[in-house]
Amino acid sequence: MARRRGYLRAAFAAALLAGCDGSVGCVSCGGGFTYPDPPPAGGQVQRNTLISRLQENGVRFLATHLSEILRARFPTRSAGGIERAVIDVPEAQLGGGWALLVRDGCIGAIDPDLCPPRSAPDDMTLGPTHRSRIELNLDTIDQSVDVAFVPGAGPTPDAVRVTLYDVDLFADLGVVLALGGGVDIGCRVRDQDLDRPALHLERLRFTVSLAVDANNAFTGAVSGVEVEVGEFLSSDLLNVRVSPCNGGGCDDPACWDGWTEDLECQAGCAVGEALFTVAEIVADLFVPVIEWALPPVIEALAAAVLDEVNGAPLWAAGRYELAQIFGEEGRLAPLLRDPTAILFGAVPNQDAFRVDGPVDNRGISLVLDAAAAAEPSPCVPTVAVPAFGQQLGTPPFFDGTVSVGGRDEAYDLAVAISEAFTAQAAFAFYQLGGTCLALDAIDLERLSGGSVSLGALALLAPALGELGDPRAPLLFHVHPTAPPRVRFGTGATIGHDANGEPIVDSLLQLDLGEMGVSIFAFVDDGYVRLASVAADVDLGLPLVRTPRNTLELGIDRIAIENLLQFYNELLPEQDFGQLFEVLISVALAAAVTNVGSFDLDLAPIVSRMLGGAPVYARINAVQREGSAEAGFLVAYVTLCDSDDLQDPAKPPCYTPPPSAPAPGPSSPGAWAVESGRLRVPLPAEYAAQIRVDGTYWTGLRRPIAGVATFAHPLLGIAGVHRVELRHQLRDQYWTLSDPPIVVEVLVP
Repeated sequence: MARRRGYLRAAFAAALLAGCDGSVGCVSCGGGFTYPDPPPAGGQVQRNTLISRLQENGVRFLATHLSEILRARFPTRSAGGIERAVIDVPEAQLGGGWALLVRDGCIGAIDPDLCPPRSAPDDMTLGPTHRSRIELNLDTIDQSVDVAFVPGAGPTPDAVRVTLYDVDLFADLGVVLALGGGVDIGCRVRDQDLDRPALHLERLRFTVSLAVDANNAFTGAVSGVEVEVGEFLSSDLLNVRVSPCNGGGCDDPACWDGWTEDLECQAGCAVGEALFTVAEIVADLFVPVIEWALPPVIEALAAAVLDEVNGAPLWAAGRYELAQIFGEEGRLAPLLRDPTAILFGAVPNQDAFRVDGPVDNRGISLVLDAAAAAEPSPCVPTVAVPAFGQQLGTPPFFDGTVSVGGRDEAYDLAVAISEAFTAQAAFAFYQLGGTCLALDAIDLERLSGGSVSLGALALLAPALGELGDPRAPLLFHVHPTAPPRVRFGTGATIGHDANGEPIVDSLLQLDLGEMGVSIFAFVDDGYVRLASVAADVDLGLPLVRTPRNTLELGIDRIAIENLLQFYNELLPEQDFGQLFEVLISVALAAAVTNVGSFDLDLAPIVSRMLGGAPVYARINAVQREGSAEAGFLVAYVTLCDSDDLQDPAKPPCYTPPPSAPAPGPSSPGAWAVESGRLRVPLPAEYAAQIRVDGTYWTGLRRPIAGVATFAHPLLGIAGVHRVELRHQLRDQYWTLSDPPIVVEVLVP
C-alpha cells in the first residue's frame, strides 16, 4: 500500500507549518527548540494570529477526485474494460447464522504485510490460501460523492462525513463455510462477468474526526462506517460466480487445508454454488459478508493515512539567523551590521479544527496562537515595547464566498494573518538589527543597477567633492531610532493629492519611525563621519497579483518627512536631503526584494495527494478583513482541475481572454521624466507599474487624462536609467505583460 505523509493535515497547515521538516533554520515541531517561557520583552504569544480555513468546497474537490487518491494508494488493474482499485480484505470470522471464514492469503490472522507479496496486482497464486480482495470501480466512483462538515458537541469532536452513492463493487473472495456435521465448504466467490460489478452499493458512508490532544498533537479517527446494499435484492442483481477455491484441486494448499479428496471438494463447492443462486441465501450470506468486510477495509485505509499523522505535533518553534531567512548571498543579509536572530513559536488553540459557518457551506479551521521575538542587537536603541494587544481582533467570519469585482466567488481555502502578529514580527525584525545596514559605494552601485555611483553621489551632494580625492571610499550606515509600526489597508485609491496623483491606502503600511543615515569618508588613513541625517520614513507596500498566480511585494509610497541634519560639522552648507532619500530607497529596496513574491500555489501539494493528477490553484483575492482597529490580511484560494479552467461558470479557475487588444503604452519616445517622476501615456482601460534600475516594483497605476505617473527617487539622479514597465487591462491580472517593456531613459 503506497502511503504519503501528511495527507489529511497538509490541506490545513501547508502554508503555516511548511518548515516542520527541519529544512529551514532551526525549526522544530516538538523537537529540540522550544519558544522561551517566559517570553522575552515584546514576545508574548498573540491570540488567533495565524488561521488556515478549509471550506467544504475544498474537501469536496478532493472527494470528487477520489479515483486519483485510490490510484495513488492502492494497486490497480483493468478488467472487462473497467479500471479498478484492488483492496486486500483482512482475514476474520463472520459470526451469526453462518460460520464463515474469509481468507486473506495467510493462514491465521496475522499482519497482512507479512503475507507473501503478489508479483502483480492480478497475481492470485501466492500465499498458503487464496488472497481475498474487493475492487472499486475507478471509472464511476467520482460521480456521486458528498462531503459534509459536522460540528461536534460535548466530548464528540468536530468531523468530516464522507458519503459515496451508487458504488460498484467487484469481489474475489476465498471463503470457508461451515455447514455443520463436519462439512466445510472452501470456495472462491468472484464476479461472473468482468464488465459487471458483483454488487452495487446504494451508499457507503464514514466519518473522520479531527482534533488536537492535550499535547497539541493531531489526533484523528474513523468511525460510523455504514454500508447500505439496498432494500430489495435478488440473485439477478448479483454478478456472482462460485468455484472451488483458486480453481485448483482439493489437494492444492491454496484450498482449505484439511481437504484431500477431490470428490468431496467438488461436491462441497457445487453445494456452495447452488446456495449462492438462491436469493434468500444470497441476502443472508453474501451481503453480510460484504457489509462485514467493507468497514474494516475503509478503517484500514483511513488508519494507514491517520497513523502517519496521529500524534504529529501541531506546534512549531524555531530560531532563525537572518542569513538563513534571506540567504547569505541575498541583497540584504551581506549589508547587515550586527544581526542577531529571530525566534518564532506557534501553537493551536481551542478553536483548532472547529467546524462552523453556514449549513450549506461550513468550514473547518486550524487556528494558531503565535509569537515572534528577537535577541536584541547592539546596533538598535532600547525602546518601549509597542502595545500589540491593541491590534488584536476577532478573527474574520468565513462564509465560503468573497466579493471580487462586484461578484461573489466561492473559495476553497483562506489563509489569514493578524495585524497584531505582523506588528510583533516587525518589532522583532527591528530588535535583531534588520534595519541596521552598512553600505559602501560598491554596494550602492550594485543594488541600484549602476545608477548610484560615486559620480552620482557627488551630483547629489556636491560638497563631497571638496574632500580631495573624488574616488575616496564612502561608507553609509543606516540605523533606526524607533521601532516600526504596521497597519493593514484596503489597497484602494482613497483620494488624490494636489497634483492630481492618486492616494492609495496601501494593503501593507509600514511606518518605520525615525531612520538615520550616517555618512563616512576615508580621509587621512581612516573613516571620518561627515554627517548624520534623520527623517521619518513611511512605506506603502502593495501586493500585485501576477499571471503566475503569485503575489509580488512592491513599494507604493516612500514618504520622508521631518528631515533633520543633527551632525554636519565638516560640510555645514551641504543639504543631504536628496542623498538621504536615495540611500533609504536603495536600502529599503534591498529588504523588499529579499521578500520578493509570495507563492500561494498549493497545487503541487494537492497534486501529490491525488497521485500526480494535474491540479491548479487560483487566488480569488487578497484583502483586509476585520475591524478598523484590528485587522487581518486574508488570501482566498480556489483549487481547480483541467476542466474547471475551461468552464466560465467556475471563477476564478476560468480566466476569460482579454476583452480588448493589448497595445499597452505608447512609444517610449513619448515618455517624459520630470522632477523624479516618469510620465507614460497609457490608454484609459489599462494600469501599469514600473521598476527602476532593478530596485522594486511600484504598485499598479491607472492613467489620469491618459497619462500614468510614477515617482521614484532614482529618477532624480542625472544619467541613464533602466526602466521596466508592465501593464495590464484593469482588474484582469492574467493580462499583466511578461516580459516587461524595457526602456533606457535619460535624466538630464
